[in-house]
Amino acid sequence: MKTFLLLISVLTVLSSRAAFDDWFFPTTLRVDYYHSGDASSESYSIDEVLQEPFWGGSRTNLVDKFEMGEYLFKAFDEATNTLIYSRGYSSLFAEWQFTEEAKFTKRSFSESVVMPFPKNNIRIEFYSRDKKGKYDKVFEYKVDVKSYFINDQLRMVYPSYNSLIGGDAFNHVDIVILPEGYTLEEMDKF
Repeated sequence: MKTFLLLISVLTVLSSRAAFDDWFFPTTLRVDYYHSGDASSESYSIDEVLQEPFWGGSRTNLVDKFEMGEYLFKAFDEATNTLIYSRGYSSLFAEWQFTEEAKFTKRSFSESVVMPFPKNNIRIEFYSRDKKGKYDKVFEYKVDVKSYFINDQLRMVYPSYNSLIGGDAFNHVDIVILPEGYTLEEMDKF
């Protein structure tokens, strides 16, 4: 029985890895957008689409089964309409909507979603929870993976070093300390 369960586990991991390799490159697609509105309204607009050099997330848990959070985004392969990636998340915008200011002012918040970089064109759908807890689709955006509008240039390059390498990055935890708030001139202080 133990051998059977081990075999099932190995086959599940291998099929998940195959699914990743079928749909994605090991780089990251980042979609930066503006989430705008007030206490009773919201809207989305795209700021920029980027390709980053590494994918540091899971290669096996591609579709979010729990859908926790105030928001959800789903990515569908455009040609087959297959759901290939999804994630639930929360944002500062949702918290701000409950402030006094949100009752009389509209604001925009810069937000991002990331996923493995798809091999084919995709459609991303953004969902927001209604008052009953059900997700409603509020925005849709199509990504042409070959578009020259996808920015693949790294903007900020800071010196980095590895303090400990425990093994393959896809099977170990990566810890990153970011110099948030420090200018380039303050790197020695950091």
